[in-house]
Amino acid sequence: MENATEGSRRDSALRRLVLVIGLGCFFSSVLIYSATVTPFQSFPGVSYVVGYFANASLTASFFLALAWCAASAFGVNIPGTAAIAVAGPCSILSGMAFAFGSLAGVPEAFAVPFGVGTGLACACGSIGLGVLWGRELSAFGLRPAMADVAFAALISLVIRFSVHTAPPALAAVIFCAVSAASTALLLVARRWEGRPAQFALYDSKPDLASFASVAFVPAVGLTLFAFMMGVMRNVFVELFAPYLAAAFVACIVALLCTAVRWKASLARAAYGRALLLISVISLACTNVLSAAFGIDGFNGYLTLVVFAFAAVLAIATIAAVAHAGEFPCDFVFSFVLAMFSGASIAGLITAEFIPNEYVYAVSVAITAVYAIAIALGQYGGGYEAHEPAGADAMVAQARAGSEVYASCGRLPRAVAPVSGEEPCEAEGKRRGPVRASDASQEGLARTSRASACALLVERYGLTKRESEILALLADGHGGAYISEALFISPNTARTHIHNIYRKLGVASREDVLLAVKRAMG
Repeated sequence: MENATEGSRRDSALRRLVLVIGLGCFFSSVLIYSATVTPFQSFPGVSYVVGYFANASLTASFFLALAWCAASAFGVNIPGTAAIAVAGPCSILSGMAFAFGSLAGVPEAFAVPFGVGTGLACACGSIGLGVLWGRELSAFGLRPAMADVAFAALISLVIRFSVHTAPPALAAVIFCAVSAASTALLLVARRWEGRPAQFALYDSKPDLASFASVAFVPAVGLTLFAFMMGVMRNVFVELFAPYLAAAFVACIVALLCTAVRWKASLARAAYGRALLLISVISLACTNVLSAAFGIDGFNGYLTLVVFAFAAVLAIATIAAVAHAGEFPCDFVFSFVLAMFSGASIAGLITAEFIPNEYVYAVSVAITAVYAIAIALGQYGGGYEAHEPAGADAMVAQARAGSEVYASCGRLPRAVAPVSGEEPCEAEGKRRGPVRASDASQEGLARTSRASACALLVERYGLTKRESEILALLADGHGGAYISEALFISPNTARTHIHNIYRKLGVASREDVLLAVKRAMG
């Protein structure tokens, strides 16, 4: 038994290693991302090609991703074997054509067909591999996905730095090898495929309102990142070294977020605290440096830190949404890839009308708007704004009921927190600083609740999703927290909660708490 467990752990570690390296190769070779194209700007033959290539690849990527999204919404499942058979060669061949075409040069007479043809092949490869790598990443929740994306981004930074600093011929060879490795490692990663989405039951087309409720925030972050990269295209060559440094800082911040055990959900901590704090620091430093010292060049670096972190966080959050299984994985990732391609096109068009000296000002303005949106949005406020109707009365009733039950020795006091507070924060205000003995007792209580929940799951035949929600209900969380922590829409969370009530034969959250207490013995 121990040997089987150890083998499973090694297999899981190997899978994540392949995923991280493969994603790193994909990030550094996907040519619809401007940072991938930037190192080639200094190549002698790139001038005639890059404009046609960028327009063709981004436009085709946008429509191809939308078509894939629509197909997935109507229940069409594209087999992974067929997708990689087309996307893999297209990615490798378009990468080779672009790299060596930029190196050797393309006659001006052939610039249009070469750029358009290479761009169309690039779109097929980028969208296909993007969705297929999304399938692999969706096997993990937010915390491991964020760590994997951050490590993969660090690998891609090393590769981009190598391509940027190497002689042109060697840089082209490195890029082609990395492009081939992205496809090869995807084939290796697919040996673990056969693990379907945990909770996927797609009996109808995805509800767009429900999808927006869970994917809007990360989609906007990734879209703004793509738009900023497009707007900065004329100054990005001189900002490439600061970009690498900014992306490195963003990856380290993302890894730190995954290492900390937050009182709030990781999504709320990352968006509402870390990202908001970075945005505010960026805006404050920008204004101070500009007003006190007349330094404006640092603005671009600070903006890149904000949006690089937003991009890492957005990819991980989208993976968590797909992992939740409420929406088809292909639908989630193809939709986001369509938004990324469309925002890149919009950024390139906008750059045509903005003089280079105003690019930094535009980036600061967008950062300010984004920071305000975070502060006022889903992850910026308290949970009370998202609780279903009647939640305040239910929490008050739970608190009153706990007093009665505690006097009978049936239920501990302070099970339900004050509305709008995390359970641990609410108890901390009543009990003061947490001592080691208190932490130990709390850990034992949590373990006991977990055992009681497991007993109820087995006794009443709860599904895996319902078992997760029962555990959160037992910890005193409400529907808004559950929706946010599990990346499911509020309507779906309420449906699961009502199903739990029906199976347990209870009518409210306090009844669930009492049932868990009774199961604890």
